[in-house]
Amino acid sequence: MNAFSSDASFEIIYRPKYLNLSLPEEGVLLVDYFTEKFGADKAKKYMEETPKYMANLGIEFKLPRYKVPPTKAYCLVDYATSVGKQVQTVKQLYKAYYVDDKRIDSVETLREIALKCGLDPEEAARHISDPSVTALVKETDTEERKAGHTFVPHYDICIKGKRSNLLSFVGPQTADTFKGAFQQLLE
Repeated sequence: MNAFSSDASFEIIYRPKYLNLSLPEEGVLLVDYFTEKFGADKAKKYMEETPKYMANLGIEFKLPRYKVPPTKAYCLVDYATSVGKQVQTVKQLYKAYYVDDKRIDSVETLREIALKCGLDPEEAARHISDPSVTALVKETDTEERKAGHTFVPHYDICIKGKRSNLLSFVGPQTADTFKGAFQQLLE
């Protein structure tokens, strides 16, 4: 975005997405999650291949021990969006989950992330715990499912203030993909 900063101001809109609506609140071991979802052979392959795939995206991937419900993390992103800090917050969430193997369903972990991103950790904790925010996040996920969006992450990119002209992406993307999207929006 910085390369185009003199041309326009862009907005990246992160969309909440639940990959597994029946995930228990306490989470589940990742290997068990993959085994149940894909079978033992594919689970083994995913556990071996995922770190390689993430390395190609520039992410040092440590296998998380648990797959956890993302609701609280999405509520933090909602708060960060309201104060213009969603990009750095999402980056810190990815780092916490994929690199540091932290549970992103922990309010304490999310408070730490908020602080790193220059957010008020107390306000972030209140936002995360607000039932109306939780309901909004879940409603947005339902809308995403109805629209056929089934991958994470999912985000839309637009020139700030022009949400009628959105480019949508699903799955992890490279910096070059984003640069191309920014250029396309400027044309």
